[in-house]
Formats: sequence, C-alpha cells, structure tokens
Amino acid sequence: SLKGSKYLWLKRPQDLCRKAAAEFRSLLVQDLQTGTAWALKENFDRFWKYTSVAWAVKFLWDWVETARATELTPLVKAADMIDKHAEGILHYLVHPICLRLSPLRSGSNAAAEGLNSIIQNLKHAARRLPRFA
Repeated sequence: SLKGSKYLWLKRPQDLCRKAAAEFRSLLVQDLQTGTAWALKENFDRFWKYTSVAWAVKFLWDWVETARATELTPLVKAADMIDKHAEGILHYLVHPICLRLSPLRSGSNAAAEGLNSIIQNLKHAARRLPRFA
C-alpha cells in the first residue's frame, strides 16, 4: 500500500491537491509504522514555535519518550540524537539566529549562506591586492 506514496509523505498536507490529499488520508488511517513516524515528525514542528524554555523542555522530553516508545529504529535513533543534543537545541529558543537572519522563512539559513558567500568573494578578491607592510 506504500508503493508510489513517497512524495505524499514528504509534502506538507496543506500543499497536496485534493486527489493526493484523499490518497494520503487513506494511508494515514491504515495505522502504518510510516504513519506513526510521519505524525511524530510533524508533531516535532511545534517545538520551534515555543517561546517558554520550560514548556519547550517538557515538550522535548515528552516527544523523546514517545519516539522511544514506538520502538521504530529510525525514531529511536532520532530521539537519542535529540536527547544527546538537547542543550544546543534548547539554546535556539534563547538565540533564534536563523529567524533573525532570514527574511525568507523561519528556520532557513539562506541569509547566513548569502552573507558567507559575500565574505568568500571578498577574500578571493583580496588575494589580488598588493601586500602593504
């Protein structure tokens, strides 16, 4: 039943056309392991909207425990990685650098990459300048 459904799982539900959305809903009601993993992935997106560190910590630990309880190897690995890097992930709430730099969309590092490109171009151009002692 999963054959040919790869792109349905990768797209956001609101971006699907009617036919694809109906197809996707029929996959979700089948109680597949893929559906469980997808639901947890979508649920994790809520983390980035938290403004309270205390609530974010609670959400993170609850999500990690839920992911481990599924006993799906990829989810358990993801939960372990999140647990290992929880401190750094939580620092995002205090210093949301990507949101401040990118006017395009939240979480994107496009502005940072653009700035890095400009710096690299300047360094390359500076190689042609004479050295002054």
